[in-house]
Amino acid sequence: MTVKTCIPGFIIIGAPKCGTTALWHFLNQHPDVCMSENKEPKFFTEVKGSMEKKITGEGPRLSGTFNKGYEWYSSLFKDYKKGQLTGEASTIYFATEDSPALIHNHNTDIKLILMLRNPVKRLYSHYWQEYKLGFEFPSFKTMVEENHPRYRYYKKISHYRQNLERYYQYFKPEQIHILIQEEFNNAPEKHLDEVYKFLQLKSNAVNVNDRINEQVTPKNKKLAFLLMYVRFIKLDAILPGFISKKLKKFRTRLVQKNVKPFKYEPLEEEVFNQLYQDFLPDVEFIEKVLGRPIKYWH
Repeated sequence: MTVKTCIPGFIIIGAPKCGTTALWHFLNQHPDVCMSENKEPKFFTEVKGSMEKKITGEGPRLSGTFNKGYEWYSSLFKDYKKGQLTGEASTIYFATEDSPALIHNHNTDIKLILMLRNPVKRLYSHYWQEYKLGFEFPSFKTMVEENHPRYRYYKKISHYRQNLERYYQYFKPEQIHILIQEEFNNAPEKHLDEVYKFLQLKSNAVNVNDRINEQVTPKNKKLAFLLMYVRFIKLDAILPGFISKKLKKFRTRLVQKNVKPFKYEPLEEEVFNQLYQDFLPDVEFIEKVLGRPIKYWH
């Protein structure tokens, strides 16, 4: 395998709001693994974002970065040591139509990890994630009733069958390891060991009780929206590097200070049951792929 194709050796391809941040964190602690320095490089897609400044459509929130080139992408693994397995986690890949082909063109032997949860709960959690960013969103119930563009996007991702079948067109089933978040949370050590075996890594002790990606909401939504917008200004192009770096760190500190703990309201059982019917074929498909029922999804 060439140097080019060894980066990355594996990818966590999604799905959003299914525990991929925790998995990235655990794998990043493995001595034989080098994860990309930022969790979601979004390199293997050219799809444009639908919400970089305002709500414009039913696509991913942020744009892919394929246009930045492989040299930029490989620079995200600057801490790589000889013999390490390289990996990244971009949840955008699961539902972007061009990602399977771009990944396959780069490395036909790559290993892919997919983390899923109850499709309705995933969809609902995705809504709250974007709601907290400061966009003027209607209520979830209104989004469903109006078939809002963002709701259509959440729904598209939770239709697991169509997204996974797209990957099976390019990769063998044994190249894709599927985790169920609810099962992972119930027995994290067991499922981490399965991931290590899939990646041909030795077991590694980590603190599985670490709280990763805790639920927070902005103290000031207008400031949160402004800080989100600032991230798209290309500071490196207009300012000296050391100043740009300091400003980016300052923005990060402001983002961290402008949050407070948050727990969103549970979805009404009637609404949950109504939506769940739409995803039954997806649940049945994943169960068929795994060869067993997923008790947490029923």
